[in-house]
Amino acid sequence: MELIKISHRKEEIVIMAYDYSTLTKYDLNIKELRNHVLQNQFDFKYYDEWINGWMNVFINAEIDTLTQIQNLERNGVPLFEVFVKEISFGNADFKFNFIVEGAKNYIKNSKATPKKIPVSEFLKKVMWTEEETESSHEINDPVYLTTLPTGNKMYLLIDGNKRVSQLLRSGANEIKYFDISAEDIIEQQILLFTIEKAMYAFLIETYTFQQHLKRGRYTHKDIFESSNIFKAFKALNIK
Repeated sequence: MELIKISHRKEEIVIMAYDYSTLTKYDLNIKELRNHVLQNQFDFKYYDEWINGWMNVFINAEIDTLTQIQNLERNGVPLFEVFVKEISFGNADFKFNFIVEGAKNYIKNSKATPKKIPVSEFLKKVMWTEEETESSHEINDPVYLTTLPTGNKMYLLIDGNKRVSQLLRSGANEIKYFDISAEDIIEQQILLFTIEKAMYAFLIETYTFQQHLKRGRYTHKDIFESSNIFKAFKALNIK
């Protein structure tokens, strides 16, 4: 089997990630990622310490991720539906592999109640992809949303693009959905790899910190000390 290692090329640090839709590994350049994040820096007293902590987390998360990839290659890739969402950080691209079956199992086991959202609000807040083919599900079955604040959107549709497309073509005024929290996305095995969980937590935390700083209810120190680099991902925040 191929031995996969973290690649250190001069000042670059390249870590391995995985695209489940094509069953291929790809590189994520941590230097490019860090440069992009620094270019979009917000007014936070502890910004450098905070972002360096997250870079440590990403680098060390690869250890688990490589083991997970190797297990897939050794044992064979399970055939389950995965929704892949690519996020760009300047010249660095990253792909989230959302396990649709994992999301469905969570909704079933938690006995979650579906909600409704007006189509106008859905289009304003949700990232989704229009599909031409018809869904194999009932058109009014609830779709699955989760928080993923990127650009001017707040949520991501991880299952139900075909249903939404059909509903919009039929002139529907509202859409039924299940809202899966960011915490449950990480804890309920809906994301495949450790590096994905870390990246997802980083995006959520970035948005949350920006909101706290705007409101001014907490000190910069309090916000910094609440970071997941000291909590859920503390074990990975090492140089």
